Amino acid sequence: MNSHSRVNKLLEQARNKAVMHRKAIRRRRCLNATWEELLQMVEEAIAPESWPVVEDIIGQMEEYHQRPPRELANGETIENTHGFYEWLELLHAGSGDLPETIPHVVLLAWRNGYANHPANSTPVPIRRCEDCKMILPNCTVDGHGPCITPCPVCGSDAIGHAYLDKWPYRYHLDWGNRAARTGGKGRSTNR
Repeated sequence: MNSHSRVNKLLEQARNKAVMHRKAIRRRRCLNATWEELLQMVEEAIAPESWPVVEDIIGQMEEYHQRPPRELANGETIENTHGFYEWLELLHAGSGDLPETIPHVVLLAWRNGYANHPANSTPVPIRRCEDCKMILPNCTVDGHGPCITPCPVCGSDAIGHAYLDKWPYRYHLDWGNRAARTGGKGRSTNR
């Protein structure tokens, strides 16, 4: 067996281990849950040490929703909706899965993304792990980068991006697995 074949065999073994690890991740589909059931599932998925961060996020949501409506370039007026609430809507719509435990770093990204947002706005849930279907905010833990990677739930690098031409995504979300199909470059034509 030459070295090229051994390397390929090792790579295949590593891929298989990663797939088995991702399959072992416990997650919940929230589609068809009532809002009360969804909120109960989310509450159960929050680790005790994450509750102070969640309380900060709730305060940020209340503050953000109290802002006056804003006018878009086309003249349409819209209400402000915090990205964490949009994340809940996406879970409710079945666009992603809820992990057994929401990683603390994801909650920190939601909180810090709002606190450090350059446009005084909120992170939005336009990223998703294509392996475990965890929907992620468009920022890093410090609130400045484009996205948490690898996925804090399953460790995958296959982080997709919502197609923004389908905006507002809370009504129709078509996920693109750009990272997995194109190595993070360009836009996939497979919709």
